[in-house]
Amino acid sequence: MGENFGHAIFESLSAGIPVMISDKTPWRELAVQQVGWDIPLDESVWTDVLEQGIQMNNQTYAHWSARAVDVANTYIREGQFEQSYRSLFS
Repeated sequence: MGENFGHAIFESLSAGIPVMISDKTPWRELAVQQVGWDIPLDESVWTDVLEQGIQMNNQTYAHWSARAVDVANTYIREGQFEQSYRSLFS
């Protein structure tokens, strides 16, 4: 019913795979960014969003795929990971 950071989510985005995830993760506004969907845990919503993904044409999917890679790269580039890891392991 919930998840923390979501390493599999990041890995999917970095591989150019749009994601369909619950809204219980830190990854938000994915549809606005055109990289996937963060949606409530409601079966009818998941069915509707899955249908949207299935109906995507190749050009749209290619765009969302490229955007997913961009979002993952931006996350890495703008993150303060060195400081975070130093704090974690000290």
